[in-house]
Amino acid sequence: MPTISNAKQPLSLQLTQEFLNSLDDSGVAVEVTRLEPLAGGFGKQTYFVSYRHQPGAEPTELVIRKTDPAPIMTHGACDLESEYALLKTISQIDYPAPKPRDFAKAFKNVDADFYTMDRIAGSTPGTFLGGLSGEVDEGLFMQLAERLGQLHALPLEMFSDYIE
Repeated sequence: MPTISNAKQPLSLQLTQEFLNSLDDSGVAVEVTRLEPLAGGFGKQTYFVSYRHQPGAEPTELVIRKTDPAPIMTHGACDLESEYALLKTISQIDYPAPKPRDFAKAFKNVDADFYTMDRIAGSTPGTFLGGLSGEVDEGLFMQLAERLGQLHALPLEMFSDYIE
């Protein structure tokens, strides 16, 4: 019986390196030194990436958000491209959110779309705001409420491209 080969595969260190090198036309190849899955992607795969432009150089850090090959949520608001576009819009103002960089639609043989974004300071709270530990900092909820208030105060016209 013949075997069926699926060319699609999960994101790997090598494929991440190939993607980052495909963006740079300077001729200087980047070396990805770390690709680590992060907990709490809320229906998407999330990775921490570290790479160098030259040996010995300070590493650059990114976060990658990737659609799961078998997504658990398919609602439009949960669409990866919509998430990317929304973050692009929000990155135009002074708001503490990571700036998205590049969207990878059907890149090589990666099993789903993904995008890169700047890594911002802070910690990853995990699956549900660190709730698995049994201790949830009330200050975290207050910060969340403040940030949501800031978002809801933004003029709707700012999102016209995103809404279209």
